[in-house]
Amino acid sequence: MTVLAHGFANPVLDCQCYYRAVLDAMSRPARPVPLPALPPMPVPGNAFGSGMAALALTLCDGETPLWLQPELRTEALHTYLRFHCGAPLTEDPALAAFAFIASPLIMPPLAAFAQGSAPCPEQSATLVLAVRLTGPADFSAAGPGIGGPDTGGTGVRPLACKGLPQTFAEQWHANHQAYPQGVDVLLLDDNLSGNGAFMAGLPRTTSISAMPQAPEA
Repeated sequence: MTVLAHGFANPVLDCQCYYRAVLDAMSRPARPVPLPALPPMPVPGNAFGSGMAALALTLCDGETPLWLQPELRTEALHTYLRFHCGAPLTEDPALAAFAFIASPLIMPPLAAFAQGSAPCPEQSATLVLAVRLTGPADFSAAGPGIGGPDTGGTGVRPLACKGLPQTFAEQWHANHQAYPQGVDVLLLDDNLSGNGAFMAGLPRTTSISAMPQAPEA
């Protein structure tokens, strides 16, 4: 019998800490937010890491269907999620409240996920994408929540984000233009071999543009 991995050490307090981190990330888009202490790895060898587990345990419950990228779908992970948050699983991205994606380069297009409707835009999906929030800026972001002292008063915030599809900026433009419908995104970097775990929010109210890349030497 496989031993079920533990969730949060202190479920109530840890969930509160992560929920505040999510609110911080979404209210200050494109700004990396450090994550609190992570729970243990749910399933050894599965790309559903500790950061994804923390967000699932914080945000998901029995009324929030989850979509997992096919490479994540194992019975061990399904058991973990059912036990710790009770969230039902769906294979249809259009029915998911949350989607967890370990390989954004091969993810479905943003338009494939639940978009909400004009009267009920909140019935859309939030996508958690595993990326690397390091290196030179790949995008510039603008919109509500951007423009404070950390942007130098420009109203534009640079975002370093590696691992997204080449068409992401184009897809995001269409997603932003569909407001109040459209998906929201949490960019998750839990590369613990670096400087710890971070998360950046991209609510649908944020616009992004790809930064010009320096030519290779």
